[in-house]
Amino acid sequence: MRFSRLGVIVLLAATVLVGANCTYYNRVMARKDLVDGSKAYKDRKFPDAEELFRKAVSRDPSGQTTEGKTAQLFLARTLHSEFIGNRQNIKMAEDAIAEYKKSLALDPNDQSSYKAIASL
Repeated sequence: MRFSRLGVIVLLAATVLVGANCTYYNRVMARKDLVDGSKAYKDRKFPDAEELFRKAVSRDPSGQTTEGKTAQLFLARTLHSEFIGNRQNIKMAEDAIAEYKKSLALDPNDQSSYKAIASL
């Protein structure tokens, strides 16, 4: 079977485009995890929400995107809510404080996370 040059170029271009847009895929999946986690949080399923928010944070641990910043803030809020449900678990409170500090350290003057929270 003979491949034409155009076919090889199209195949190569498609491979490059699929591989280069990994960040777009991560943003979409992080947003999906945020939406699912928000629903779990609203239904007071805090362990499920925590797991989903941790997955979203792992997709953007440095918080460069709006989804990453929002995920860190939502994770902190979820850990805080879990601590409120069981005030004997001091480790949960310390984890929540650490996550709040991470989300504030990104950029305390950036309002995009707050706008993202309002849109969910």
